[in-house]
Amino acid sequence: MGRLMRAPFALSNLVSPINGGIMLPRTLDFSTTQTVEVEFTVEQILGVCDFFQSIYIENTSNVNQLVLTFPQSGYSIVVAPGQQGIWPLLVPKNVALRFSASTSTANARIPFIMLNLPYQQIGRLGIAYSPEALAIFAAMTTPPSDARKIIINTLVNLLISSGLWSLFDILYLLAAADSQASLINWKNPGAFTAIVVNTVTFVADRGHTSNGTNGRLRTQFIPSVNGVNYQQNNASLWSWSLTDSAAAGADMGNLTTPRCFFLPRTGGNFQLDVNGSASVTTPNLSTLGLNGASRAVNTHVRAWRNGVQIGADLASASTGLPAQEQWICGGNSFQFSTHQMAMAGWAADLGGLEPTLYSGLLAYMMAVGAA
Repeated sequence: MGRLMRAPFALSNLVSPINGGIMLPRTLDFSTTQTVEVEFTVEQILGVCDFFQSIYIENTSNVNQLVLTFPQSGYSIVVAPGQQGIWPLLVPKNVALRFSASTSTANARIPFIMLNLPYQQIGRLGIAYSPEALAIFAAMTTPPSDARKIIINTLVNLLISSGLWSLFDILYLLAAADSQASLINWKNPGAFTAIVVNTVTFVADRGHTSNGTNGRLRTQFIPSVNGVNYQQNNASLWSWSLTDSAAAGADMGNLTTPRCFFLPRTGGNFQLDVNGSASVTTPNLSTLGLNGASRAVNTHVRAWRNGVQIGADLASASTGLPAQEQWICGGNSFQFSTHQMAMAGWAADLGGLEPTLYSGLLAYMMAVGAA
């Protein structure tokens, strides 16, 4: 338990939030340092959460203690090796929350969750996981930790409540705790499980990277056969790249017409085709984050980065649904990307929900330490 201090100012640990509980999952990443500075200024300014009253910390995989220090109050939390639990936050109200975290374990990655609920109420709360999230947990060979379950459930609930969930045919969160978990199709665990072919390097909570010559992930998904939401004039494909570089090969999709694929940056352009036979380009100088290509009509396509359309609609006629299996880390059957892929999915056109997809995925990537 943290060392408690008497403080001469109002504390955020006695208020019941009017709008209910909010949980923000994050990860402390000690891969380059033994002390990490954390702040929630942006979240509080934007109204994501006005104040925090408790923190859940999962130090179960750490062989050394973790110490959190809150400079506004001098309050400290000391978490023993292998311990997990919920601690109150004795910090001033109406002040942007910040703290430093330190451990002597090299390369430790420690999940934590910020809560706006009083510590006194947490013990009476039970987390109701969605059936969709429970199906994902059940498909994992290694059961996810409590913190991981909350991270997954948070994204699934956002996708469902926003209407995005019903638009996807297949969805992979490749930035996962282990390789097996990363290959699960969240939309229907057990169906269209991704298959690693040749040399593809997996890094926990980061994703997969092809060797650039023949490594790829097979989805087993063929749009002309398996597409339900993904249709000829109502389609989109999405991936999250952790690499910012030009690429000689497609990040995902297929390359025999009708094609669906994109290269987020090649020669200073975003190159794409969605269910057509002629690719088009629009200027683009970065590949980091959420990249996408979509079609909502038979005459035009759109390129996307981080929830924002790149340039104008691009003239491109649709010619049919792809009859090839879709790949990740490459385009079936002769291009391969060296971008580290943290997410991939095929869906209907998102119809204005692109910023919501980006914000939800960004929160997930931040929670697992990938952003």
